[in-house]
Amino acid sequence: MDRTLLRFVEALRQAGVRITPDETTDALRIAGEVGLADRATLREVLGCTLAKSVADKQRFSITFQRFFAPAGSCADSPQHAALTVTADEAPMPQDVSGAGFLTQEQSAMQQRLAAAARQERIDTIALPTQKGLYTRRLAMAAGGAELEAAWQQAQRRGDQEAAAHLAAQSERLRAHARAMVEQVYQLYGKGRMQALGDSILQEKPLAALEARDLKRMRPVVEAMAQRLKDKRRITRRLRRGTLDVRRTLRANMGHDGVLMEVAWHRRLAQQPRLVALCDVSRSVERSVRFLLMLLFELKVVIRDLQVFAFAGDVACVNELFQRLSLEQALDAVPHAAPGGSTDYGQLWRHLTAHQPHLFNRQTTVLVLGDARSNDLDPEVALLRRLSAQVKRVIWLNPEPCIQWGWGDSVIWRYRPLLHGLHECRTLLQLEHTVHRALVDFGA
Repeated sequence: MDRTLLRFVEALRQAGVRITPDETTDALRIAGEVGLADRATLREVLGCTLAKSVADKQRFSITFQRFFAPAGSCADSPQHAALTVTADEAPMPQDVSGAGFLTQEQSAMQQRLAAAARQERIDTIALPTQKGLYTRRLAMAAGGAELEAAWQQAQRRGDQEAAAHLAAQSERLRAHARAMVEQVYQLYGKGRMQALGDSILQEKPLAALEARDLKRMRPVVEAMAQRLKDKRRITRRLRRGTLDVRRTLRANMGHDGVLMEVAWHRRLAQQPRLVALCDVSRSVERSVRFLLMLLFELKVVIRDLQVFAFAGDVACVNELFQRLSLEQALDAVPHAAPGGSTDYGQLWRHLTAHQPHLFNRQTTVLVLGDARSNDLDPEVALLRRLSAQVKRVIWLNPEPCIQWGWGDSVIWRYRPLLHGLHECRTLLQLEHTVHRALVDFGA
């Protein structure tokens, strides 16, 4: 039973449900109490243990239905045996030739396929192109080779009736094997394929993304934001301070002195602020889109977030995200700061003249742009003054490092005034950079 539950947990993880080792242990213990026979009760208790959000509950329901086929559907769902019967429960029958195979009941064929599935390890399937290979290997291991040999013998004897019967049984076996492989792919392989596609997207240059890629990016960015939240939670635990002995003792007086609750010293500090400055010129427009998507997915972490879009002019775009959906706001951001060619000098002049209240020792400034000033005055002195006022200035450049400083780029004139300068051409680089910025930000 433990093997079955562990395979089920793996199927849930491949479906996108986040399950910790402790939750897996709890599920095994609870399933041991309930048993596998009462599927309705098993579904309820495992759902309460393993599914934590509405989306997780939906994934759990679909995966449970696929994994544990209803008892009445065994005839139509041969994969049920492969997924829920252990090796000890489904030994491989020894009689696989001629009439012995033909007289087997449906359950016997399922047992053969179940044993062959474990022998061939079809749950390691990862690509849809492997379905044909695994189907053939599974059918041959479950008796297809013996059926083929018996068919050839019947052909040589001239027994057409027996040959036709054997061909029908062989096709029946392949159909069951094909259905089993498809079900196992839906449980395990599809998730692995999705993970492979997501990893490729994260390492693909943002400027090279196609229209079909953009449709898949939202869940990838959401998963990235969740990873950053988890990292931030671990970091906050590691930086929670020293033990407050007095508060701890007072909190546990009702427990006869047993330390059930622990209190820590807390540092009272002003709410940190993140100011994001985004170049919305066409050359970096796509990078800005994904940065803003990631930042607003992290809104629960970055509570004081101010976003400015700039090109020839400068505009605060927070209001767009308050009244529009995320996708609509992202589409509107490039049109919020018209004015022609990008002017970094105008950006620093606008911020120092009209937004000085935003910049103090609690402010982290995140700039996303290629630092190409179109031969206009970059106003290095104004950036030096702003950099001295804030906690950190971090610059994300979507261009390859080898192109920095060429042509009208002023990145090396800005570099001595920055606390961090990072290449940001892919989502993976964006995630790492934003994580470092959040750690320094103090969120």
